[in-house]
Amino acid sequence: MTEWREVQGSDRDAALDEAVRLLGVAVDDMEIGDLPSDEGVRLLVRVAGTEAAGNTVGDDAVAAEAGVTESGTAPEPAPSRPREEVDPVLLRQQQDVALDFLEELLEAFDLEGEIAAEYRDTVLHLDIGGDDLGSLIGRRGTTLAALAEVTKTVVQRRTAARVRVNVDVQGYRARRRAALERFAEERAQEVLDRGIEVALDPMAAADRKVVHDVIAKIDGVRSYSEGQEPKRNVVLSPA
Repeated sequence: MTEWREVQGSDRDAALDEAVRLLGVAVDDMEIGDLPSDEGVRLLVRVAGTEAAGNTVGDDAVAAEAGVTESGTAPEPAPSRPREEVDPVLLRQQQDVALDFLEELLEAFDLEGEIAAEYRDTVLHLDIGGDDLGSLIGRRGTTLAALAEVTKTVVQRRTAARVRVNVDVQGYRARRRAALERFAEERAQEVLDRGIEVALDPMAAADRKVVHDVIAKIDGVRSYSEGQEPKRNVVLSPA
């Protein structure tokens, strides 16, 4: 079982960014609980799905992980429970719902494409291939990110079950990640060479995570996020 970790930040976005860096997963793949704080935001986080109890943190669980109960005494450790196996029938149902939705969307926008779907590492990956599909990607992948979120919402509502969804169009995500990794490495070298902070342009949370992942592997440089959505950006500074 992955244990709870405490993170904090000047606001909730900052705390969640720290959680992303600490756990190495996206916010959608975390269980999150709020802790009392006199200043800023404090959260308890861990990777989702580590127990069979569900995907949210109740008040009792938050208090227990903080090390206190209502009486002020340390709680008894909760017994560990085996993780439930995912129903293969449900997985197939979710995959079919996602495929139907995306096919209907392509038809509605008079677009032609082939959709491949498979589960990898508990994530439903949907790859749309074809020509002239740039309208599904948008500037810096903003439309694609929205498409993935809508697809996830549709699947969850129609199957009444949680699902993790990744949608890609014409291999855009892989190319985008590779480009971001190179960009982050170049900016990190600038920080090392000049000994100054470098503020990057605002970017989506998924892109910020890529940058944080790259910088975490480079000695002498650290990264953090600042600002509010949608203008939140990553800053690189000497470690």
